[in-house]
Amino acid sequence: MDFNSLNALIPKDASGQTHSNTIYLAGGLEWSLRVKYPGKHKESEGDFLVEVLSKGSWDEYHRFTHGDVFYDILTKSQTSTFINESWVPHTLAIIQGRHLLRRFSRLESRLPGVHIDALTSAMLALSVSEHRRFPTGDKNGGGRYLPINYILAILQGHWTPQEASDQMRTGFPALRRLDGFVPFTHGDVVQQYVSSVHSKAVAAKPL
Repeated sequence: MDFNSLNALIPKDASGQTHSNTIYLAGGLEWSLRVKYPGKHKESEGDFLVEVLSKGSWDEYHRFTHGDVFYDILTKSQTSTFINESWVPHTLAIIQGRHLLRRFSRLESRLPGVHIDALTSAMLALSVSEHRRFPTGDKNGGGRYLPINYILAILQGHWTPQEASDQMRTGFPALRRLDGFVPFTHGDVVQQYVSSVHSKAVAAKPL
């Protein structure tokens, strides 16, 4: 599944959907994700909550927020190079709609925190939600790219997870105020962007 497939799968009309589980993405006994209505921004068309169950982290469904993503990603990145070298390019590509969401290896699924497949699926769902709220933002690095660009800012050392969480209400303008940060946009080529970032890598701030 890619961004466009998930966007088509999640209903845009929330009428009659209140607190009903509209879709599931499941990974056997290890994890599952569900979408529930209404979302935080009830006035927005098709706005929804993302909830994740991940064995060993959340054994019951937990509302998956941007803050959860930020802390989890940084913890994983400080344990393994996998996040920067493999997860970031893959996630940029699926959000862009150019690749399918794939399951990672058993070794990668043992990274600390939320199961890596649950994390990637939840990121994709959060991106759909942000795209529906601000569809015109895609071209500048907002919209569907807002969550992943906040993560890139963390991984590049511009923010801690807490600082990123505090800025979420500001949205894309907060990214534009970061000195030296270049957001990923809809027109970018994933490998070129990633190579450019690696060539001027900045150490991520600690938790």
